[in-house]
Amino acid sequence: MLVTLPVHHPLSLHRRLTLKFTAERIDIAHSADLATDFGKVSFGYDTPKGRVMNIGKYVVVWKKVNGVWKVLYDSYNMNKPES
Repeated sequence: MLVTLPVHHPLSLHRRLTLKFTAERIDIAHSADLATDFGKVSFGYDTPKGRVMNIGKYVVVWKKVNGVWKVLYDSYNMNKPES
């Protein structure tokens, strides 16, 4: 997975950024051209005050285009606000 942040994003200054997705369920439509994938995401990074970790949920909607799965929608939310 590639995680890209804008140059001036506050997290771009942190080291050891980790992002891990764990699928809990994947559903494929009967037409076999749409699918959903949802589960948990863990997000962590180092700060001068120590490691910051957060857990959230995500959902991705996939669409098959010319035989290749492409992301149609991608959304997530964290369980608690960052401190």
